[in-house]
Amino acid sequence: MSFFGKKFKKVQVENAQELLGALAVSEKILESLKNPDNVSSFAKNADGSIQYVIEANGKEILSQKIVLGQDVETTTPEGKTVHNVYTLEGDVLKSVMTANGKKTNFVRKFEGDSMTMEVAVEGSDAKAVVHYKTV
Repeated sequence: MSFFGKKFKKVQVENAQELLGALAVSEKILESLKNPDNVSSFAKNADGSIQYVIEANGKEILSQKIVLGQDVETTTPEGKTVHNVYTLEGDVLKSVMTANGKKTNFVRKFEGDSMTMEVAVEGSDAKAVVHYKTV
């Protein structure tokens, strides 16, 4: 896929406060989402999985192995257990994260040197959009 091997830096966040209020997350997660120094990258592993890494201020804060179509249990930086299922449709990476009975949908669209991530909580009107550019 066209986004493998690229690093994406956050340039704009829309409606984060509303979305995270619907999720009842901590200030730490809110600040992480707003942090303009976060850089996300995706690499294809030898086994066909995808390695998703988020760095903040040059330090890795999340490294997750994505196996498309499989329910994978992971631990958030806050220590919460969540379940993620990822699918890939062309240059659109979708995931559904389930935590505490709530489902959150992530849609990452890759186009040229940009990535746009839309985040929405099922059962809520809250929706955030995060814009990234390659670095």
